[in-house]
Amino acid sequence: MAATAPPPTHLSPRGLQRRTPIGHSLFYRIRLALPTDVPHIHKLIHQLAVFEHLTDLFVATDSSLQLRLFTSSPFQSFTIFILEVSQTPFIEHLHLESNSGDAVVAGFVLFFPNYSTLMRKREFCIEDLFMRDCYRRKRLGKMLLSAVMLSMLMSMPNLIISMALFRDLKLRKLHESCV
Repeated sequence: MAATAPPPTHLSPRGLQRRTPIGHSLFYRIRLALPTDVPHIHKLIHQLAVFEHLTDLFVATDSSLQLRLFTSSPFQSFTIFILEVSQTPFIEHLHLESNSGDAVVAGFVLFFPNYSTLMRKREFCIEDLFMRDCYRRKRLGKMLLSAVMLSMLMSMPNLIISMALFRDLKLRKLHESCV
């Protein structure tokens, strides 16, 4: 008799449902970071420095992050989305600053507006995207990227044209290198 193969290590198309206990769901939400999130952001940035083996360069403090990240309106300067996970559904509150039961900060993305001289269009540049180790490979990072993309589409309707132009330029460069 042949030995049975070990279970696959990849996720099923259903994503998070497979990794949670049977009969349990994992809920998530992506929201704008608030000044009250600075301690979480600071810890995540430190974990990012550990992951990148750059702890010797890590000098951020809660107060320095507070001063630099929350001085302008979102999408006008640095913007941070926080991804939270919970085993209970999120209830929308008028006051987002209140804690939501068992919610845990799983990751973040920091991005800022820029201007592409090549495309002559506004764009968002992603500086950091980080997921805590136990939440990696669950497609949560892709959800954060999708949230940034949706924000770009909502604030810059011409983005689709510039993305198509960029794709065309990349394909043209690839074609020229093959000829």
